[in-house]
Order: sequence, then C-alpha cells, then structure tokens
Amino acid sequence: MEPEELTVILQRAKTGDESAQAKLFAAALDELHGAASALMQQERASHTLQPSALINEAALRLLKSNALESMPDRAYFFGSMVRAMRHVLIDHARARKAKRRQGNQVAVSLDYAIDVMEKQAGVDLIELDQALQELANQRERTSRIVELRFFGGMSQQEIADQMSLSLATVNREWRYARAWLRDRLDNTQSE
Repeated sequence: MEPEELTVILQRAKTGDESAQAKLFAAALDELHGAASALMQQERASHTLQPSALINEAALRLLKSNALESMPDRAYFFGSMVRAMRHVLIDHARARKAKRRQGNQVAVSLDYAIDVMEKQAGVDLIELDQALQELANQRERTSRIVELRFFGGMSQQEIADQMSLSLATVNREWRYARAWLRDRLDNTQSE
C-alpha cells in the first residue's frame, strides 16, 4: 500500500470508520510483520506465539486508548505501533518477573521470546525500558531511533525514511544512543 493511500485510510479511521480501521491494521500487520518476526526469530521449533499476535495486541492497545484520533500521518502511526509493541513486551516481562518472585513461573511462548531478546541484547528488557525513558527525557529523537531499531526491527535507512532524517543523522544518533545505553546499563548492572 502506498504511503499516501495509508494516510487517507488513517484519516478515515480517525473518524471511527470501522472499515478504515480494519484496513489500517491489516496494512500494519503486513508492514510490521517483519519487525515482529525479527523480535522473535530465535524461537524454538515448538514456539506458538506468532508475530501477528504481538501486532494485534499492540493494535488493540491503540484502539482502546483512542490514540488514532491524534495521529497526523503514516509515520506517526507506525511509530506508535512500534511503541505499543514495545510496551506489550515490557508489560509481559514485568508480569513474568512478578510470577518468578512468587515462585509460580509458568512457561509460555512470550516468556521464551523475551528470554531470547534479553540474551541477544545482553540486557534486561525492563532495565532497557527504564533507560529508554531516561534517554527520551534528554533526547527524544534519539530514543525514538532506538525504539524503531530495537523493537521495530527497522534498518537505519528505514528509520531515516520514517522520521524524515538523513541517514548520516540516524547513524550519528544511533552511535550516541548505543554508547549512552551501554554506559547507563553497565552502571545499572554494577549497582
């Protein structure tokens, strides 16, 4: 679907047009499937969680919050979807850790996906989320780049296109973010 066409559908969806909302989230499913797949690519063969489940949960959260009404364009919509996917994963990680503290850990597929993500990134997702919130308070654009890269699975070129930035700017912000996060997370883990 062309970006202009999606923007028109978004405008219709904002008015409560259920048909447009369905088309909008179907387009999101197509476009974000790769990102959701990347988040869970290291799953075991018996894994049952599908990337579409993560996208659907994110879409439900956006619909429940009436966030569509304030979305100006396609780029903002996809950024919001990636952020919602991030929050789904973070909320699940928090719930899983609470179950562990209670000694009632039940293995479910999303638990495994989070374990894999944490191992690949070498960081606890809750600590990463807290660090990203801190980074957003200082440099919101840099935080969005990390969010789109890590949780959205986007390349730096895709981020540049999405955010209407030059590739050089995205690369510079990404290098800064990696160094800042490494320092912040190393300090958190040593405390």
